[in-house]
Amino acid sequence: MRLPDQKSQSDLIQRGLLLSEALLHLPSCPFPSVPPEVTPQGVSVTPAPTSKPLPLTPELPGPGSVTHAGKALEEITSSPKEDSHPSIFTSHPQVPFQNAPDQVIDEITGNFSKAVLGLRTHNKLQKACEILEGLAAFIPGFSESAQVRVINTLTDLNEQLLQSPLLNSSNPGSRTPVTVCLFHSLNNVMKAGEASRPRHGHSVEQVENMLKMSLLSLGRIQETFLQQNRCAEPEVTLTSSTAALMLSRQNISTLPLSSYTLGDPAPVRLGFPSASALEELLKKHPGVDVQVTGLAFNPFRDFDKKKIVGSVGSVLLSSNHKLLQVHDLMEDIEIMLWRNASMETHPTSLNMSTDHFTITVNVTSLEKSLIVCVEPEGPLSLTLYLGFQHQPNHTHFRLPKERVSQKDEEYTWVLRPEKLRYGVGTYYITAVLDKSKEGARQTPTLLSVVTAVTQCYFWDSLNSMWKSSGCQVGLQSTLVRTQCLCNHLTYFGSDFFLVPRMVNVEDVAELFLRVTSNPVGVSLLASLVGIYMLIFVWAWRKDQADAQKVKVTILADNDPSSQFHYLIAVSTGYRRRAATTASVVITLYGSEGRSQPHHLCDSQKAVFERGGLDVFLLGTPSSLGELHSLRLWHDNSGASPAWYVSQVTVADIAVATRHPWNQFTRVQRLTCYMTLLLCNMVINVMFWKVNSTTTKRDEQARARCPSSLPGSRDKNNSIYVAPTMNTPDKRPERALKEKKFFKLTGDVLAQILFLTLLMTTVYSTQNSNRFYLRQAIHKSFSHRFSEIKLLKHFYTWANSTLLPNLYGDYRGFITDGNSFLLGNVLLRQIRVPCATFFSSRLSLQEQLKPSRQVQEDTENYGVNWGPPDKNSTKLDRIWHYQNQEALGGYPIQGEFATYSGGGYVVRLGRNSSNARRVLQQLEQSHWLDHCTKSLFVEFVVFNANVNLFCVVTLILESNNVGAFFTSMRLDILTSLQISKNFAWSVMSQVSYYLLVCYYAFAQGRQLKQQRWRFFMRKRNLLDMSIILLSFVILGLDLTVISLHKKHMVQYHYDRDRFINFYEAVKVNSAVIHLMGFLVLLATVQLWSLLYQNPRLQVIDRTLSKAWDEVVGFLLVILILLTGYAIAFNLLFGWSISDYQTFLSSAVTVVSLLMGISHHEEVTAVNPVLGSFLIFTYVVLMVLMIINLFVSAILMAFGKERKSLKQTERGATLMDMLLLKLSSLLGIQQHQSTCEHTALTATATDK
Repeated sequence: MRLPDQKSQSDLIQRGLLLSEALLHLPSCPFPSVPPEVTPQGVSVTPAPTSKPLPLTPELPGPGSVTHAGKALEEITSSPKEDSHPSIFTSHPQVPFQNAPDQVIDEITGNFSKAVLGLRTHNKLQKACEILEGLAAFIPGFSESAQVRVINTLTDLNEQLLQSPLLNSSNPGSRTPVTVCLFHSLNNVMKAGEASRPRHGHSVEQVENMLKMSLLSLGRIQETFLQQNRCAEPEVTLTSSTAALMLSRQNISTLPLSSYTLGDPAPVRLGFPSASALEELLKKHPGVDVQVTGLAFNPFRDFDKKKIVGSVGSVLLSSNHKLLQVHDLMEDIEIMLWRNASMETHPTSLNMSTDHFTITVNVTSLEKSLIVCVEPEGPLSLTLYLGFQHQPNHTHFRLPKERVSQKDEEYTWVLRPEKLRYGVGTYYITAVLDKSKEGARQTPTLLSVVTAVTQCYFWDSLNSMWKSSGCQVGLQSTLVRTQCLCNHLTYFGSDFFLVPRMVNVEDVAELFLRVTSNPVGVSLLASLVGIYMLIFVWAWRKDQADAQKVKVTILADNDPSSQFHYLIAVSTGYRRRAATTASVVITLYGSEGRSQPHHLCDSQKAVFERGGLDVFLLGTPSSLGELHSLRLWHDNSGASPAWYVSQVTVADIAVATRHPWNQFTRVQRLTCYMTLLLCNMVINVMFWKVNSTTTKRDEQARARCPSSLPGSRDKNNSIYVAPTMNTPDKRPERALKEKKFFKLTGDVLAQILFLTLLMTTVYSTQNSNRFYLRQAIHKSFSHRFSEIKLLKHFYTWANSTLLPNLYGDYRGFITDGNSFLLGNVLLRQIRVPCATFFSSRLSLQEQLKPSRQVQEDTENYGVNWGPPDKNSTKLDRIWHYQNQEALGGYPIQGEFATYSGGGYVVRLGRNSSNARRVLQQLEQSHWLDHCTKSLFVEFVVFNANVNLFCVVTLILESNNVGAFFTSMRLDILTSLQISKNFAWSVMSQVSYYLLVCYYAFAQGRQLKQQRWRFFMRKRNLLDMSIILLSFVILGLDLTVISLHKKHMVQYHYDRDRFINFYEAVKVNSAVIHLMGFLVLLATVQLWSLLYQNPRLQVIDRTLSKAWDEVVGFLLVILILLTGYAIAFNLLFGWSISDYQTFLSSAVTVVSLLMGISHHEEVTAVNPVLGSFLIFTYVVLMVLMIINLFVSAILMAFGKERKSLKQTERGATLMDMLLLKLSSLLGIQQHQSTCEHTALTATATDK
């Protein structure tokens, strides 16, 4: 561009000085009554019909469009005219204004601001506005005073326009060009101010003044439009390059639920609440003017450093030229602020191969709302779950949304701070595919995931800062816009930040397990690690070699009496042949003298090598003072005497007490390089711009469409390659089988490990010597015990069998010499009241009828069951009743009844003579008489050789007919003393319960995710049963240990008392039974894992097919068994013990089916009836019903076997497992050719 000469420039400046005078002499002609012609850069006025506003929120338009919900619309869009300025601006006006001095520009703007004060006619205002519009374009080059004058002129022109005599004109279009021109002037001022910010460092006060005047001018322009359009259309919109303005006049009926939308360049949408929220405001001001402004920039960024992204909206309400203060509304006002639609969101593309995936988001602030956008390739139904620091299974949300106004809302989830109630930290969002709905049966290939945070702000003019109180983010927010819900009106803005993706370094192991899915990344990482290891080994060896060289050499010619030492570091250069073989001598010179010549050498290593650093310690008798020079020479000896000395450093150790170098080894440097590289890679992964899904689909489409036919010759390859014969759809099936195979193998191995630990834990607590101890005790005390029928027989047996076996030759031990008698021997009698026994009110049948509940006598008596003596002695306590709390006993189940743990108690003592004396006394005093219901002989022995207790209970029971029936109970308990297998037992139990805890944690997490669906699977119920039983057994084991310690404390406190182990026996019995049931469940669990074998599935399928027939036959068998059991009980229960009760009769009848015959006893009692019953039972049950039952099952089994042979053509998982094990062990399997081909293809094609 050619610049004008100096004369032309001076003329232009002179014409600018005379600008005000020219404005005063403009012709005073009125504006035309019609608007200007509509051109792309002109002014357009488009009225629209008026209609009542809709009560509901309409569908939002795109950010680039302008739509008003049912409102009358008058849109005025304009841009500055290129040819409307005076001649002063026609010939490159930027040249004189840019090069003119500040004094000249200040004079021009000052004269111009004075000239506009007296203007009244509209043509002068129009010309002045056009000149002002041109001046505003050059504000960045003006001084501060000139900028203030331009903005003041803009304000003054607004004031002049408001005072125009044609203000009440009926034609609003006559003032529209002036107002539009002022609006564009303000636009130029704001745009120029934005452009000048990076180049000029304006003070805060200057920026604040300019901002206030600009906003004041904007308010004046809005007021001018409102006054000019009192009788015109109720809504007007102005649009420029940096701002958009909408003015509307509403009343009490049209303002509630109304909405207004501004388009480009600053898209903003305003929605008012219902009439109830605006009731108080509208009562005071029935007519309200709505002013909505959208700015494409942040005018307050110099006052607050918050990064406002997108449009800045301003909403004002006025009435009668007064602004209304709107705050603390009952309902929120909706302000929708758009962002740049072309903004890059960097989505993360996921290849959805399963029915769910997890998004990890690190929330660092609870003030902002989280936006999660999951955009599928096609229509898809998803359910999102939110969790904090764990995999979630609650707080779900379904996508797509049912009611949306725009497409970008369908797959967007807005999480406001109240939903993130656990605070800052890592949140997990799991997206689960909902396959139950239509359209979600086919999983799309790609998903785009974007996570971002946003927050709404309003401008606090008093504190000059952005605040968020009273505003919250709405649920209609998306990646391109933010919905703000606020209870007051002012300037509004929003921020937006894309959350970087989380890189989980712990997934590296899984990455290596899926090498085929990501070969490039794994290969790169493996190459880097491999190269690092190779260089590491080399660097380590070099460092080891250098470590031998790095030493301080004490010179051999040092004076032993030296008091001052100097550290000399000699560096040899790196140039070629820099090393020397000569002998080097050094002399140091200081301010107080010099040292003796010293020979620099080391007898243990070579010195002065190329690139080497040699350190020597030189000693002197006296201080040399401040060193200023040194002398270094050699004798030119050796094959290469030349020497390149790079540097010599001398340090006085008295001053510098440390070595002059810090060695940073090669290994340390290499490790730092590797760490920086990996950190850089992780950061790149977090912020990497993933290609769009369209590009990936195109690549996949190109991959599916080969450029030539299969089998055609490649021009670049001389070898012909035949087309492949494998169908491409077999590969996923084989890969799926491989995946299932490895999962099945892992589950089977884990279950085998679990079962092994369980078996070890169970059997390590069981002692095989229990049987032998029980057998020995039973053999000792059961001799002639069953022959006791009367009370007098008891004393005979006690003196002949009980006492000789109970008290041996060694004190405290029983006869066998191995078992120690623990505590005393207890005789406990249960009596019935004699009055009840001989009651005349009871019939003989009622007296002889057995009862499960004993009416126990609890009275205290004297000697020989006489009246109690008031002066009773200690010996008389055997006639006093003692309850089970005092004795520490528990109820015992007998053959005929359940007996309490109390009674009349006698202790035999701890030696044979005392026991015989007690028995003789009991026999003479008739301690056992006709009122005795039962008698218990209880004692405990301990065998230290096998570390076992034996709790012995000998029971004599009366059946109310005078005869006694005997029974013996022997319960074995394991002692807590440490045995040789104690360590192994503890290790196995600890390992088992650690594995159980892991299973419990896994099941608990699965239960939290699946909720009630967890209980629908049999496998889950089986696992939960095993876990619960394991913990119950652990609790019972701890109870047994506690009881054992309590009993031993009681024994050590009083060795002559009887120690009752009955509670420990019951708890131990429960532990044993639960262990057996636990082993059963664990075995069944292993069976469920092996269920993948079709041969094992035949049983389940057979029972499923024949279930109806099986149930029918079982019902018939149950009815027949019940009928025959009742018949045998009624007919033979009085004479044969096997049919004494209904249960024993049923057991005997069932034993007939297994071949255990009792027909001799039956036919002996009644030959005719007994033979008939047995014959009919065998014919009906064994020959007919059972055979039909088995036949029905065999028919279903045969059908399932045929179907198994038809379907068993491919390689099953169990076949693959057997093949892998066989190949691992070197076992050759014989199989058919077809099966071998299938198995080989499945096992080797990976």
